Amino acid sequence: MYGQQTFNLRYPLTNAGLAHGLVEVSDGYIVSADLFEDLRTYSLLKINESGELDSIHQYSDTLGLIGHFYRTIQETQNDQILDVVFSVDPNGLHTNHLVWFEKNGELAKFTSEISPFYYEEPTSAWDHPDWYRTIGLEQGEDGSIYTAASLRYPWIRISKYDSEGLEIWSKLFSGALAGVQADIRALTLHNNQIYFGKQEISTDDGDFNSLIVLDASTGNQVDSIPLPYKFEVKYIHVNSPSDIYLATTFCSQGDCYSAIVAVDDQGEEKWRLTYGDGYPLATIDACYKILPQEDGTFVGIGNYHEDVSDNIEEEGYWNRYIVLFKFNDQGEEIWSRRFHIVESFHDDHQVADVIQTSDRGFAFCGVANDEHEEGENFELPVQQIWVVKTDPCGCLIPGCDPDCNAYPMAPVAEDDYLILGPSPTTGPLNVYLKPFEDPNLELLVHDMTGRVIHSISQAQTDITYMMDLSNQAEGVYLVTLRSEEKVLQMEKVVVTK
Repeated sequence: MYGQQTFNLRYPLTNAGLAHGLVEVSDGYIVSADLFEDLRTYSLLKINESGELDSIHQYSDTLGLIGHFYRTIQETQNDQILDVVFSVDPNGLHTNHLVWFEKNGELAKFTSEISPFYYEEPTSAWDHPDWYRTIGLEQGEDGSIYTAASLRYPWIRISKYDSEGLEIWSKLFSGALAGVQADIRALTLHNNQIYFGKQEISTDDGDFNSLIVLDASTGNQVDSIPLPYKFEVKYIHVNSPSDIYLATTFCSQGDCYSAIVAVDDQGEEKWRLTYGDGYPLATIDACYKILPQEDGTFVGIGNYHEDVSDNIEEEGYWNRYIVLFKFNDQGEEIWSRRFHIVESFHDDHQVADVIQTSDRGFAFCGVANDEHEEGENFELPVQQIWVVKTDPCGCLIPGCDPDCNAYPMAPVAEDDYLILGPSPTTGPLNVYLKPFEDPNLELLVHDMTGRVIHSISQAQTDITYMMDLSNQAEGVYLVTLRSEEKVLQMEKVVVTK
């Protein structure tokens, strides 16, 4: 039983919660989140190095906020945490805020900026008084702050502020057609240039996607790079001006995938690394972030779709998985780790953010939605925030890759089909199924009386199943892997309180 240097924890704090961003601090992590009861509340969760919740800081009353939506939180040069959020008043007026926090989660300062296109008395269907949402955030080495925002249709806005939040310049960009929103999904700073992804609806019955490049000093446009296919840009990493990596989703001939795509400075594709099975619902899948590594490689994270029967009685229900993967500058995969949260019959798992931790491992946060169960006081599915910490090899269970052992660990027998941990556990249980071929696997967790706690039919291999036993009584539980009624392996897990 291993896994003590890693963790996988969920936080059922309210009927529904959304995680947005993640920052490591000296004694743990800060998670930017929205928590729902009757209203959305903007909060920071402080968790310790073991992933246990230490405190919740709620700021909606202080800032007059109803909430925010986007993955923007990051550490600043003055040892604070910076976020962007928006508030909504009773008349639908949106106000954007730059918000600074201390590392303990306490509010340090904030700014307020009212939408420049607010209409007190709208004169057309396109005059939306409630539209001003910042969805991108970058900081320069000099402390300058860059944001990308959606305004009322069809405008988007790129802005530069000084380290105190005072505006230096703002530039407006419109969609291709009147009343059509030009959609922004990414913003990055490289060598005093701002890159952002712009998606529009074109006149030839298709999407037009491009990268816009601005001079960071003046905000003047210096380039517009057309993108192949219909890439929806989620994240941009500029390896060099002629070697740009895009975390995207794209569809081709009805098949949709999550991908990392490399393009040159003319938008020509150099290589592509894809995930998913091409199922049309994968349009909501995504690769979300790219982390450069010291050895010149890269680590990405995202969701991908597979049409499988998993933890449910009915056949063929689709699920999204989480994939953490390492690749080189030629688009060749070095390793990939798949994760699936086992909670209810119809879980839908979404990644929000990933960071590299001080021990060179990885931590990522997100939300698990039970799409078939609504919260008591809010018309949303029940949602649980989760945070996962892996080792530098991307393993939640150290030893998931025999060729990449980052931490000291007990030997894994070659004839084992699975490894699991931690044990004893207060609730979280991680089960990694080693790579082998068998289409008829069933993974069971049951107590000593034979009562089944979790049952996963058509279990897949080379994947980590993340389970929760916190609602179970103290005692010994059995994890069994079977194939066509034959027991392949059985392990014990001790649950303590």
